[in-house]
Amino acid sequence: VPGLAQYIVLQLEKAGIRAQALTGGPSDEPPRDAGTRLGADAVLSGTLRQSPAGWRVSVELTRTSDGSREWTWVFEVANDVDRPTEPGPDDVRSRLQGAIGGRIAAGLQRRLDATSRE
Repeated sequence: VPGLAQYIVLQLEKAGIRAQALTGGPSDEPPRDAGTRLGADAVLSGTLRQSPAGWRVSVELTRTSDGSREWTWVFEVANDVDRPTEPGPDDVRSRLQGAIGGRIAAGLQRRLDATSRE
């Protein structure tokens, strides 16, 4: 989905999580290398695949310092994202980006909150 990375960054920033979309590197660059190149503490990466029920999203947060996985999450976004809930100039791609970006930001925020309590 074009623009999804930038949309996720915006959702993370709304949740108070500083983020930057990976750009300018090779598409097969490992997350740890990309994070090191950008001076990031961690890198959020993932995949988006169509499934019979809608879309399967898999995300993981990789620590740049040692390449360890800090957090992984797989979730589904139902096909009903294709149907607008409100009238307006919205389109399927925008609703899909909103559903995915919002869920990732909320899930990552829960993870960060739990980590800060440990």
